[in-house]
Amino acid sequence: MFAATIVLTMLVAITAHPASFLSHALDNSFLNYLGARSYSIYLYQLPVFIFFDRIVPKHATLDANILKLAIVLILAELSYRYIENVFRKIKKPIVAAHPRQRFFEIRSVQLTMVVAMMLMVGTDYAISANATGHAKPTNNLEKRLNNNKSRIDQANKKAVATAKQTKQKMANQSSNAQSASHPNQLALSQQDHDLMTQYQLDANQFSAIHNQPVTAVGDSVMLDIAPSLQNLMPKTVTNAQVGRQAYAVPDILQSYKDQNILSKNIVISIGTNGQINPNDLNQIMNIAGTGRQVYWINGFADRDWITPNNTLLANQAKKYSNLHIVDWASLVQNHSDWLSDDQVHPNPTGSSQYASLIAKTIAAQNQ
Repeated sequence: MFAATIVLTMLVAITAHPASFLSHALDNSFLNYLGARSYSIYLYQLPVFIFFDRIVPKHATLDANILKLAIVLILAELSYRYIENVFRKIKKPIVAAHPRQRFFEIRSVQLTMVVAMMLMVGTDYAISANATGHAKPTNNLEKRLNNNKSRIDQANKKAVATAKQTKQKMANQSSNAQSASHPNQLALSQQDHDLMTQYQLDANQFSAIHNQPVTAVGDSVMLDIAPSLQNLMPKTVTNAQVGRQAYAVPDILQSYKDQNILSKNIVISIGTNGQINPNDLNQIMNIAGTGRQVYWINGFADRDWITPNNTLLANQAKKYSNLHIVDWASLVQNHSDWLSDDQVHPNPTGSSQYASLIAKTIAAQNQ
């Protein structure tokens, strides 16, 4: 960004000089047209793109993109002619037609003041209304995500404390004692059997994963399913945040690694909010190293970047032997009843299925 800023500064300086070749080359009717309307284009492009993508299904085509640009340019032209130019001309009557007339006696100024006053009164009423003192109503998904945050924090504290105790015990135990506590020899309680039934696991799968330490990182999908994952694997430390992108994951994993709490099993649920950069994925795998197993859940959503992300993950799994793809996309594609209203986040039933799929994938590597 610093280098780009320096280059653009030099470009502006050179272009601004009237004797510059760039000054003459860029001074043409087409660029001047766009330049005069550039602020309107800037204002309208984001809402047009967002609403168009929401309203029009399967919009990732060249024709659709051309149509979006055309709508933006039409709105910018209308705004330039009938909003910007109208206000630009307000000053002209003050000097030419009404040299002695007071500013506030001009009709256009009076109309502008009336509209501004109405907006101010409406805003003041909205702020002072009792209803604005309450939090914005949330849907079931938002409520569930908010409730999950506190549950995840409590489970994380227990998982970290357990991990530290386990490391201390292992440091004091002999190799014979360690082999005697192999997870496959887990004695199953009634609660364990209930978990096996809930998550559709057999005894070998459950014993292979229940005591496994896990570091889980992800976006709102992980935030949604984390309590189910921690219920099934209590030694799971989860770091999930709404809207998270793949570029944030390497720093999180590196921080855990520096604290010596990065588990040998890393579960990642990321890619719902944007395209995964291959460099970020490579950085994640380098941090994990060859001694850890990475379980990356692929995505399922009607978003343009989901298919490229899933293709990237499948290709990278061929490169890294310790990268395992948890194929949620294939499992859920015929089970829309497992998803919330947004058809992205799992509902409670889907969360159990999501956690079960992760557990089965981990079990397959640990049995």
